[in-house]
Amino acid sequence: MKQSSAVASAGAMAMPGAAARSTPPAPDTAPQKSAPPAADAPRRPAGMPEPPVTGVGAWIVAWGEFALLGYLALIGAFFASADASPGDYACGVTLALAAIALAFLRLKARFDGAGDWASFLLVDDWPNLAAVIVAFVILGLAGLFIAAAVEYGALHNAGIALFLASGAAVFLHMKHVFDNLDRQA
Repeated sequence: MKQSSAVASAGAMAMPGAAARSTPPAPDTAPQKSAPPAADAPRRPAGMPEPPVTGVGAWIVAWGEFALLGYLALIGAFFASADASPGDYACGVTLALAAIALAFLRLKARFDGAGDWASFLLVDDWPNLAAVIVAFVILGLAGLFIAAAVEYGALHNAGIALFLASGAAVFLHMKHVFDNLDRQA
């Protein structure tokens, strides 16, 4: 009897379809499904930053932002020095100074132990959101007036870019405030 079961199992191994039909899989080899996170699982508090990036990615992120800001400062300096069309000098100097100022602010935030870009640049509550929306609406309208005043060139493009960036900033601030309210709820 033992010999016939050994032959049957050897035959089942030779035919994979037969083994699947005749013997159930072992309980420890069955694929495990991960359970979805529970609705009452603890959430990250509103002020707590995202978990940090580790390894080489952390190094690339840490220095990549400064490389990008340095590149933007150089591009601004090149545009300012060329001064090929109306507004090139003003736009170039503004880009260079803004990139350098943002790089120093990020470096200060890093030394102070601040969190990510969102906690550095975006507001967290309703009163500040109202003030930011008013400020960016005024900046956006100023960008449209600048673009309308100059027919072509960098200043025209900068006015349109200021309008678009102001609109994007308003929506990013709104999303950040609503995300914080969801985390607190």
